[in-house]
Amino acid sequence: METPSLVRKCRDSHAGFLLAGAAVLWLAVVFAAAQWKYANLRYTAMDLGIFTQVIARSADGDWFGSTIHPPTYLGDHFSPALAALTLPYRLLPSPLTLVFLLQFSLALGAWPLYRLSRTVLPPLGALAAGLAYLVSPFTQNLALFEFHFIAFSVPVLLAAANSFARKKLPAFSGWCLAALLIREDVALVVFGFAILALLQRRPWRWVLLPGVASVVWLPAALALIRTAGVSGGYKFFAYYAWLGDTPRTMLQTIFLQPWRWLAMLLRPQNVITAAGLLLPFAFLPLLSPAALALAALPALQMFLGAPGGGDLVLRTQYSALFLPGLWLAAILAIPRLPDSKLAAVAGRQGGLAVAVITAAVVYGGLTLGPLPGTLKMIVRQGWQNESALARRTLAAAVPQARGVAAAYPLLPQVAGRTATVASLNYAFIGRQQLSTLSYALPNDIDFVLLDTEEFLTYHLQYRAHGLYHNDYPTAAANLRAQLAVGNFGVIGVAGSTVLLERNASSTIALATVLPGTPADVRGDPQDLDGGVRFLGYRAGAPAPGPMPRERQLPLVLYWSVNSAQPAPLYWQLISDGKPRGALQPVGNGVLPVTDWPQSAVVETTTWLWRPQTTEKLALQVVAVDSGGLFLAPDLASELRVTKTTRVGEPIPLDDL
Repeated sequence: METPSLVRKCRDSHAGFLLAGAAVLWLAVVFAAAQWKYANLRYTAMDLGIFTQVIARSADGDWFGSTIHPPTYLGDHFSPALAALTLPYRLLPSPLTLVFLLQFSLALGAWPLYRLSRTVLPPLGALAAGLAYLVSPFTQNLALFEFHFIAFSVPVLLAAANSFARKKLPAFSGWCLAALLIREDVALVVFGFAILALLQRRPWRWVLLPGVASVVWLPAALALIRTAGVSGGYKFFAYYAWLGDTPRTMLQTIFLQPWRWLAMLLRPQNVITAAGLLLPFAFLPLLSPAALALAALPALQMFLGAPGGGDLVLRTQYSALFLPGLWLAAILAIPRLPDSKLAAVAGRQGGLAVAVITAAVVYGGLTLGPLPGTLKMIVRQGWQNESALARRTLAAAVPQARGVAAAYPLLPQVAGRTATVASLNYAFIGRQQLSTLSYALPNDIDFVLLDTEEFLTYHLQYRAHGLYHNDYPTAAANLRAQLAVGNFGVIGVAGSTVLLERNASSTIALATVLPGTPADVRGDPQDLDGGVRFLGYRAGAPAPGPMPRERQLPLVLYWSVNSAQPAPLYWQLISDGKPRGALQPVGNGVLPVTDWPQSAVVETTTWLWRPQTTEKLALQVVAVDSGGLFLAPDLASELRVTKTTRVGEPIPLDDL
């Protein structure tokens, strides 16, 4: 069959121009989605805040400094190449600068993949592979889920794979060195090149160079991390504690009890995750198993960890170290497929493979990637949510030179300052990340951005956590004590977000214990399940802050407890018979039901957004039976309650 004129005329210059145009369009779309996420406080998993602070402090001369995970980011990961981001951040100091640089780097990855594909495909077929990379759900996920420096390794390792395939040792060596500087565990992929070179029977220099470099680099990097960290160890080893307490006992378990790690490796969630990684590639990588050596050690790293595989691996930064091996294996598998009439699509060789892999990746990008869901959210909601705007305004009111502790969604908004920044979840639970070391608000924290809705997140996150479940019952009391020591008072409110300042006098309190019920309380008392009694309500005073007074619904609620072991409860506003807004903890989180003194009256105040059109308002109290943190369509980490139980009848709220 004669090659079609379109294919015959397509040259590298044409394909390169088309690929560059597609990359620019892709970058424009994903960065617009990222701007929307940032404007609406949808970066909720801490990572953008952590990296923003590290880069901001590094740009100010405190290299790799971190007060969120003190004292330095080098106690988390060894990423010397992170310093390269300080210059562009100094020019445009914003978290979105980091997001753009990450997305720009991922867009650049289409070119080394195109060049890699050209080793076995004509220009049009290689162009199809480059376009498939851009629309791949994994590339989309890396571009939109938070900010992780590990994602920069994808284009660098693809460039290394291209040099490896073309047998250009100096260029390959340079790309491997650059990759190792990104993060310590990139050495696992670099070592995979040594295994692949051995399987391909290449000269020993191809085996020794990446093999020795990775074997030397990884232990040295881990030693530096242990030195920089406060715990004296590599805290992520906590995920492998089931193997043993020390590296020696871990090795003994691996070699003397292989059935234990084999059982962990073959867990159902790991098998499903492996299938999920292969599905967008139409399982083509299985036809070139040797190239999967690049993904073998990252797979062991992930699948042997206590959490194992799952949706997080497929949709977040954890896929980064798998992608170079998967793409290389998929490209090298193309010549192994039989030719067919579909070869006309891409030339005389590999047409069927190109068509299959392109269709699979495009389908996966449209169904599994975050862009379609994010665009739907933008159309449905609009560009700016009024609640998010008010909360951002409240965060912006904190002076840049003052220290602040913030809830998850607000952490990126305040992390760029060189003053101390803390994440409130650690102050709540009283522990450092993956550690038994205690944690308290630093003395130079002058402001606290607290979100009452986040206490339900803490409930689902920590109550049954393997490391923190013993700390959770006293966590709220621990946080109250820290706020009391600093004499923190409420100075601003934006919906569920409350701004407190050290040594501030305030007439506003989130929760107060009273000797009796005030005389102006309205509504009918009601006994609720769990040993709690609802006593009544009244309209409160408007709160200071960016919420317009006409949009505020200040609600003061009165409660008591008559049980020695009351159950934690939550309530939700009912507008015209339909639930409205998020669940609110009874006691506003800082004073949960479990901490109430018996027989005393507890007063709680909440400032809701007033429904613009309504006939009847009510309040429904529930117990939360199950739920957790899930990834929303835009990959925001989002609380989702899966089951609740009503603990009383709806409580009418008249004349508010």
